[in-house]
Amino acid sequence: MFLSSSNNSFLSLPASLLKNNPILAKFARYWPAACPAVVLGGIALASVKQIDAGEVGVKKLFGQHSKRLLGSGLHFINPLMDVETGCKKHKLHL
Repeated sequence: MFLSSSNNSFLSLPASLLKNNPILAKFARYWPAACPAVVLGGIALASVKQIDAGEVGVKKLFGQHSKRLLGSGLHFINPLMDVETGCKKHKLHL
């Protein structure tokens, strides 16, 4: 409802709340820069997947499996992908 008015923007509501609080008023000027930083940080953390030792992983996006296996360790992948893990001794059913 407040998004449809031309006088208020999405960022002005939280900024005005910060300005009205005397303790948080000094952080009000950082609000426009902090929102994109938090979103980008969340996307970066969502793109890191860990494969435990002795396991392999297979990337899956929208039900389709990748042919490439992921070894143990940290991997940077598409945040929309899911990783299925399994033991190296057992076959992964693709």
